[in-house]
Amino acid sequence: MIEIIPWMLVLVWWDPKEPGRFEVQREPHLYADEATCQLYGNERVAGVKMYDYEHGYVKVTYKCLPVPKSEEFDRLYADIDEERREAQAAEAAQSATPSPGEGQ
Repeated sequence: MIEIIPWMLVLVWWDPKEPGRFEVQREPHLYADEATCQLYGNERVAGVKMYDYEHGYVKVTYKCLPVPKSEEFDRLYADIDEERREAQAAEAAQSATPSPGEGQ
């Protein structure tokens, strides 16, 4: 059996006239291998360069990343849920504690 690890294409856009600002965009497609992802990334960058004027001279680069395994997502969601529960418990404890001068 062949294991397929899908790849996602992530684009990073920035405008040289606005230093420090950038936008990260994940393309809505997955690719069967890194080489195919790289091919599409190169095509996207070349397309933007070809129409530099229409894009307002915005710059773009890309990165191909393997899609995380489902176990990683499960662990991430569990961590987020735990952090949310802890924050809610801390908030409840803080609101239950009277502030100085209260109740006199």
